[in-house]
Amino acid sequence: MHIPLNKVLEKMQFELQQAKQSGNESKVRNHVLVIQSLCDLILDDRVKKEEESTNSNIQFTNDQNNPMIASPQKIEHEKGDGNGNSIFDF
Repeated sequence: MHIPLNKVLEKMQFELQQAKQSGNESKVRNHVLVIQSLCDLILDDRVKKEEESTNSNIQFTNDQNNPMIASPQKIEHEKGDGNGNSIFDF
């Protein structure tokens, strides 16, 4: 859900006014914690947008052209006493 930046800033301003009007230290602390959470909301949203733009710019290469990726191949054994493709063949 996208919350407009203007609404978040209005809520921060409201919480700041409430903190200034409150005479109780614990209530001031609660309002400041709400402001901190709203700041985190804005900053996290900005980071996510930057990550999305970075991820959209990443280009994936074709695996067939990559020499680091080996394709599975059947191993031929010289001895006839093994099971073939068993991991226990030495």
